[in-house]
Formats: sequence, C-alpha cells, structure tokens
Amino acid sequence: MDLRKRCNKNNILLILMTFRLFWAVEMAPEMTCKKINSCKCSYNKDQIIDLSPLIGIPRWLDQYDPENANMYSYNPCKPFDEGTCKNVAVCQNTGAQYYELGTQDSVEFSINPQTGILSVIYSSTDILGVKRTSQITTECTKAGPDVFTALGETSPGSGYYLFTLSSSHCCPVSTPISTSDPFSIGSKIVIGFCGLLLLYFCIGMFIQRFIRLQKGQRIIPHYIFWSGLPSLVRDGCIIFFSCGKHSTYESL
Repeated sequence: MDLRKRCNKNNILLILMTFRLFWAVEMAPEMTCKKINSCKCSYNKDQIIDLSPLIGIPRWLDQYDPENANMYSYNPCKPFDEGTCKNVAVCQNTGAQYYELGTQDSVEFSINPQTGILSVIYSSTDILGVKRTSQITTECTKAGPDVFTALGETSPGSGYYLFTLSSSHCCPVSTPISTSDPFSIGSKIVIGFCGLLLLYFCIGMFIQRFIRLQKGQRIIPHYIFWSGLPSLVRDGCIIFFSCGKHSTYESL
C-alpha cells in the first residue's frame, strides 16, 4: 500500500514538474530583437526599440575612454565622416590616426539571454583586412540625459571595443495598432453584391441542369432576361443621354 502511494505521489510530482516546465517555456519572454533597419529592432509584433531620436552629426563626438588615451565618436542610424573615417557608425581617434570601428549597414541587435540586456553591434574591415567590432550595451532609463560612455578596447590588439548607451530611447515602446477598416462601406456593398450574384448563378445553374434538365444556354437562370440585358442597357443609355428625345420604343 505504501509503495502504491509513493508511486502515485511520484507521478503527481512528475506531472507538476512537466506542467511547470511547459508553463515556463510558454511564458518566457522573447529573447531576440529582430532588425528592422539600422535604427530599430522589434521584440514582438507590438514592441520596438527606436534609436532614431538620437541621430546627430555625429551625436557624440570625441568621447574619451577611461584612460584618456583615445577618443571615440558615435552616431546611431545615420553614417558620418570624421578624419579618414568615412560613412561610419563608430570612429576611433587616437590623436594621430583614425580607425573605423563599424558601419551602419553591419548593425546587429543582440540580447544577452542571462540579463536580457540589448547590445547594438557594429563592425568594419579596413583595407588591410583588419576587422574591428564595437559593442554598445544599452541601458533603459526612464528619465535623465542620453549618455554615451566609451570603455575602449577590451585588450590591446583585440579589435573589440566596448561602449554603453543610457537613454529612454533604449526602452521598448509599444507600436500603435491600426484599428482602421481596410474596406469602405461602398467596397463592402460591392463585395456583398458580387458574392450574392455568384451564389445566384451557381444555385440557379444547378437547378436548371439537374432538376429541370435544361441544356446549353438554358442552364443559365432567367436566360431570357440576361440575354436581353445588353440591349436594355443600350436603350436606357440612349434615352438618358438624349434626354428622352430619341427612343427606340414605339409611341403609345
């Protein structure tokens, strides 16, 4: 008896654990931000991050790293020029030379699965084949100034540079959901009329062919009316445009 109770208890625990796992998978937030363009990415169908309000020429120019050894410039969304850096998103200024640290068309939006923090990543390769990458870690702030901080290269010669960007524009915002009806009242009337007309012909032809055993043109419901309709329309147009002065009808 004790063994049966223990087995039942284990089965219940297994069911609860399975349900909890299923619930966790179902309720887990989406940990990707799909690129829309160099400014925007979408978390879901109704949430986006839009950096376009931060656009400048560039927005941040020659920001020193913690050692005050190198300066960095950054502009979201739109490329800029500085020194020998052409059409870039991020540029390094050593005081003697400029290095391209990423272009707008290379942008990637990456979310850390442990922290859920979004990073904007740019990269570029110079004429010597040296690749440099900039990772800008975003911080969602509800208030305060927009702050770009240059942390510099992770290690000398690594070609990987770290930055942080704190701004309210790094927060996901809901996109407006369109509630407008794509069809006007007139369109709905036309669609409804065409649907009824099609239904009329389908049912009528079925009755004419299989119940009344008609063949050829006679399977069209009310064939005499439809065959004479073009001439009726023509006569109506003649009477309308001639203001009734000319008519094919005989005078009574």
